[in-house]
Amino acid sequence: MTRTLRLVSLLAPLVALGCGDKDADDSGTDDTSVEGDADTDADADSDTDADADADADSDADADSDADTDSEIARIQRGEYAVGDPVTIEGWVAHDEAWFGVHVLDGNTGPYSGIYVYYNADFEAPGLLAGDEVMIAGVVEEYASEEEGDTLTELLVNAAEDITVVSQGNTLPAPEVLTLTQLADGPTAESYEGSLITVENVTVTNPDLGFGEWELDGSLRVDDLIYDVGALSENDTFTSVTGMLYFSYGDYKLAPRSAEDFQGYVHYVPPCSADVCVADMATGDVIVTEIMFNPAVGDDNYNEWIEVYNTTSGTVSLLNLILEDDNQNQVSLSTDVVVAAGGYAVLGKSDGSQWGYTDFTADAWFGGLNLGNSGDQVILKRAADETNDNALDAASPYTSNQTAAGVSWQLEPTLLTASDNDDAANWCASTTAIGSSGDYGTPGAANTSCR
Repeated sequence: MTRTLRLVSLLAPLVALGCGDKDADDSGTDDTSVEGDADTDADADSDTDADADADADSDADADSDADTDSEIARIQRGEYAVGDPVTIEGWVAHDEAWFGVHVLDGNTGPYSGIYVYYNADFEAPGLLAGDEVMIAGVVEEYASEEEGDTLTELLVNAAEDITVVSQGNTLPAPEVLTLTQLADGPTAESYEGSLITVENVTVTNPDLGFGEWELDGSLRVDDLIYDVGALSENDTFTSVTGMLYFSYGDYKLAPRSAEDFQGYVHYVPPCSADVCVADMATGDVIVTEIMFNPAVGDDNYNEWIEVYNTTSGTVSLLNLILEDDNQNQVSLSTDVVVAAGGYAVLGKSDGSQWGYTDFTADAWFGGLNLGNSGDQVILKRAADETNDNALDAASPYTSNQTAAGVSWQLEPTLLTASDNDDAANWCASTTAIGSSGDYGTPGAANTSCR
């Protein structure tokens, strides 16, 4: 893997050196020290303890507390410059991901963890949560944009720089922080790389794009390590735990597994139609058309899916789950009411770069990608990894079934969940979409495949 890095210089601390004996008690008779400072101990600093640093405690680090900082804490406090080689000892906070791991020094609180990035194409050692490790690397400040703050990390260039000392260890408890604390830049920076928890939080934006979502209007949650799946606005948690991570100008919480999400309650709003998603039966809403490779503009902003209401009453699509063949999921956050026997068009992204001028989507489904080489669209009542909550699973498609700019459509006389399972009932659209140059019938009955 490769990644573009920008080095940010750090100032090394200056060390003041004394010359001669200039003790404050010098009246012709020297004190018993010979080190040249004004105190009565035997070292060369100006305090009265026996270590060589300038603070008043008896440990060897430069802060004023009475413990000896770990190498992780010293890196995070800025005691090492970019490019300095350091060997850290600690405990792996989560199972290894593609980029590396976070390592904790065994303490709870600020400066207690660091992001360890695998900076070369070596075979990853497969570290697991609870592994005790020694890791040799160099200090780096990674900038994900040209300006702004950086992420402090340890770069590792070879597998042999990682030693597993023991396994199965219990990790330290996370530090509980408030969103107010995390909104304060210096406080958040001190917890960068550490394990933290926020409590009694509400989802205020379930899809910020790029696998991110928002808690209480301020804290971004990232799928850097673990993807929780589709959520809905106003869903709540008693607590969410994860690693505090910095990228693209924001501090973000990166949960490690399903266990980091506690007390989840899915918000069910009052139903605005005859039937809402939670009460739908299989086949009440089905997929009837898929534009997975639009020619009108960028796929990331112009893909769309058409769904059809098979019932005799109105249905609301609020909180409808869309899933692809890799179990990636998104949830609709717009309350779209579809009439009996009616259609709705669901568009990719947020509409900001929508290329079609002859129609627009009824709702937007964020970041779910429809693969051009083949994929599947599944509709669900609730997020899960099975099809227990499936409303409809359209037939998978392949790249050779339509050309770019041509939708894949269901035969209009076969509008049932079982009929759309069969690829033989689907075909390429032949109806032009206005002046766009693409073909399809978004929001209307399809042309016949017979």
